[in-house]
Amino acid sequence: MRKIDITDFTLIREGKEPILTKRPCSLYSAMLGNGEISDIYFGDKISKINNLPPCECSFTAEIPIDSGLVNLKSVYLKLSGVHADAEIIFNGKSYGRAHNANRTYLFDIADSLHEGINLLKIKCKKPLARKILLDSLGKEQTSYELSPYIADMGITGACEIIATNSEMID
Repeated sequence: MRKIDITDFTLIREGKEPILTKRPCSLYSAMLGNGEISDIYFGDKISKINNLPPCECSFTAEIPIDSGLVNLKSVYLKLSGVHADAEIIFNGKSYGRAHNANRTYLFDIADSLHEGINLLKIKCKKPLARKILLDSLGKEQTSYELSPYIADMGITGACEIIATNSEMID
């Protein structure tokens, strides 16, 4: 079995410069580290929380893959701690959604993996936008992440590629 731990990400937002960040990472921690915002939990800044951007964002990673890994029988992308409603895209193909930070997701990416640089994109929607969507559909949302003050999004858990020629037991 081979594992590749994915730690280096680029935060992409429409109309903004990309920010290089490392996992664990989030929209607001990257913005704070880049000097775009100040610490909203320090002093009386919580009153200025409404000025935080209601944007969607993506965390992207370029992952070098060698021929030895491509030739293995099973290749998975393992994600946990995804804090958002996020679409998981690998080399341009959508593999589904991760929408619960307390779950681990395993995506079979063998069909789109290739030798060379592979691109992972975790496209995040702000949880509040998800609440509005669910409300419009008449569905109830029970997520603790729907704070009316700050709804951050990012990756705090594992993000790795796991490849094997045998059955996998975690």
